[in-house]
Amino acid sequence: MTHNHFHGLPLKSIEVGLVAEDIRLSQPLVKPSVESVMTAQCIDYAALTAADRRMSEAGDVLPVWAYRWLTLTAQIVYGEGFGPCTALVVPARSPKSLSQSLLSALPGSVNANWEVQSLSVDEMCVAIAQASNRLGFIIVWGLQPQSINSPRFPLDCHGFILPIVDGMGMLCAASEADRTKLNLV
Repeated sequence: MTHNHFHGLPLKSIEVGLVAEDIRLSQPLVKPSVESVMTAQCIDYAALTAADRRMSEAGDVLPVWAYRWLTLTAQIVYGEGFGPCTALVVPARSPKSLSQSLLSALPGSVNANWEVQSLSVDEMCVAIAQASNRLGFIIVWGLQPQSINSPRFPLDCHGFILPIVDGMGMLCAASEADRTKLNLV
C-alpha cells in the first residue's frame, strides 16, 4: 500500500480487488474506455487525528475530503481534455429513499433510478451533502452531449470516479494521462 497526502489528509492505495462489489454496482451505469485502468484509494483511518476520527465516526464528511471531491470536480469541469461532456450521475429524485434507489439499481431498471446531470461544483456540493456513501454519485467525463438529456446506460465515457469504503475512499477508472492530471496515480 502506498501512502500519500492531500492537504494533510493521509491517504493510502488499496487493491482494486477489495472493492469488487463497488465495481460490480457501477457496471450497469458507466462503461469506461478500453485504455482505462482502475485504481482505488481511501483515507488512512489509523493515521487520522483523534478529532478527525471522532468526526468520521459521527458520520460527518471530513472537510478536507469534501474539498478533495470538489477539487477533482473543478479539475474535470474546467481542465483540458475531459470533454466533450462531463456529468454527475446521481440517484433519481423521487419519493423513494436513497437506499431504495441504490438497492433497486439493477440493469433492468437503471434508467428509472439514476439521472445524469451536467457536472458542476455546485451540484457536487449537493451530492456530497446528500450521499457520500457507497455509490451515491459518480463523476463521469468524456461523454457525448446527448448522454445528459437522453442517457443510455451504461454510459460510454473516458473515465469515472465514485466513492467507496462508505464514502472514505474513491475508485477511479481512467487512462494513465487522466489519472496523472487528477493526481490519482
